[in-house]
Amino acid sequence: MMPGRLMHTAANRMRSVDSRLSAALTAAVVLSGVLAAADAQMAVVTGIGCLLVLLFAVFPFAGLVAVICAIPLDLRSRQILLGVTGVNISVVQLLTVAAALGVVIAWLSGRLKWKHHAPDLPIICIIVASYLSMLLNPSPESGYVLRHTLSLSLVFALYFIGVQTVDSPQRLRIVAIVLAAVCILASSVGMYEFLSGQYLLVKGSHTFAEMERITGLAGRTNATAFQAATGLVFLLGYALLGRLSGFKLLLAGAGAVTCTAVILLTLTRSVWLGTAVGLIALTYYFRHDRRLICALLLIAIFVAVMTTVAELPVAKRLTTLGALDELAASDVRRLYHVIIAYEVLKTHPIFGIGWGNFQYMVNEIKPPDLPRQPPMPPHNAFAYIGANLGLLGLLSYLWLLWVLLRQITYRPQVPNFGDVRNMQLVAGAAIWLYLVCQLSQPAIYMLVAWVAVALNTSAVAMLAAKEETASASQAARSHAGGAKADYS
Repeated sequence: MMPGRLMHTAANRMRSVDSRLSAALTAAVVLSGVLAAADAQMAVVTGIGCLLVLLFAVFPFAGLVAVICAIPLDLRSRQILLGVTGVNISVVQLLTVAAALGVVIAWLSGRLKWKHHAPDLPIICIIVASYLSMLLNPSPESGYVLRHTLSLSLVFALYFIGVQTVDSPQRLRIVAIVLAAVCILASSVGMYEFLSGQYLLVKGSHTFAEMERITGLAGRTNATAFQAATGLVFLLGYALLGRLSGFKLLLAGAGAVTCTAVILLTLTRSVWLGTAVGLIALTYYFRHDRRLICALLLIAIFVAVMTTVAELPVAKRLTTLGALDELAASDVRRLYHVIIAYEVLKTHPIFGIGWGNFQYMVNEIKPPDLPRQPPMPPHNAFAYIGANLGLLGLLSYLWLLWVLLRQITYRPQVPNFGDVRNMQLVAGAAIWLYLVCQLSQPAIYMLVAWVAVALNTSAVAMLAAKEETASASQAARSHAGGAKADYS
């Protein structure tokens, strides 16, 4: 009777889930039909969006992979959609919304079991602080702040999608490979544009000399450098997970060279330092692996040769705040913005001035003795969060960083956890890269960093579960042995 009842219950549950999905599909068709009467283009977009939501509700992990693949297109797709539809949104954000809704539907329908992780609560506190700050600090342009607040929410939504869908060692490995491949592809496109002077996806061209600093597929120098650095860390980590064939080794070597070249050509000092720290962490974690040592030596030789042949101002960028007049002016502006952020934190200590308001109101909130500033955020994550969200948001962010530090220094007591432990270490090295870069960038918008955080969090959860199972088994064996001794 019991097996029959279980099968009957499972069948009823599946019928209930299927009926909910059918109802959702019917609602999507009706909504698309209603919008078609007013705007055919909006109907098509809505219909595609609803189908994506349903697809990701059935296959939530596919939503995460789709978002990761679109990350390098964030800025360029935003520009394209803004010109076509007039809405300032990117393909990454659209896919994130669809994937997040898919995860929620999968959870409500019982297809996905919600799991709690240590970074969840501080991230929720940051999101709550952003909306409280927006409501309590009316902006001259409320839509501007709302858009930035929603963008911040979608950044963290990517983390939640990751930790809820990456629930096996196989998925850990898949996401790591996809992330490395996407970063390498973006870096390759950036190298092609830099050498050819022709942009892809957007109009315009520059010569080799005119571009000076590579922007890459991401469209921003700092984002391009950060993506290339993250790709390099994960690429080296993937090479450590097993013995590669000659063809895969060739591809990995070409990818490492491409990412390294892009990191150099961006002339982004924070990413240079962050990459060094990430590779040092990777070397410490895998200090007995000869393949990693050889790869790092080859990368160091390549960097030295490229710096010499291309005559890049690497040494000057490392030892001075700016080698050129425009770079020096940029560094001075960054210092001004940090000063302004500190003054804002003193005048709005609890809730800040609203997420995104800093760059919009920078010349209204600056001290009168400072010159007029361009509408830019502070190039420091702590200054940016403190000014926009006050101490409530800043303390929540510090809490989050403390949780992340505990995760990347976590060591399971039971050894031999294989690839899960290795992936946790590789993702931890990528988090070290992020922790350094945030000191001179508002790096909270670096989406690949939150993919790394999600991977590290999922790996720690798997390790903790295996450790708990191993401890329970050992305790059961000890109890059985003790009982047998008492009986004897």
